[in-house]
Amino acid sequence: MTKAKTYKLNPVYDNRKSFYNKASVIETKNGFYLKSYETIVCYISKKGLFKKLWNGYSATTQQHIDDFCYQKIGKPLGKKQWENLKTNKYYSL
Repeated sequence: MTKAKTYKLNPVYDNRKSFYNKASVIETKNGFYLKSYETIVCYISKKGLFKKLWNGYSATTQQHIDDFCYQKIGKPLGKKQWENLKTNKYYSL
């Protein structure tokens, strides 16, 4: 069994210098999980499918989500789109 690789998420979407180790990416053989603070919030498969895993919202976590999506699928998600997605369903963004 292949181990997952974990690394910190560094901001590239906006002018932020750091997420201060509050966001990390867990890379598996099939895709990427975003961990914001201590919560796994979403997943992006290596085929580009997005899955919302957390039904909450915070402004800081949304910044993590936006940057994660920007880095993995080429565009940020945005608050309104996040709030309109159902938890545990796959989406092609």
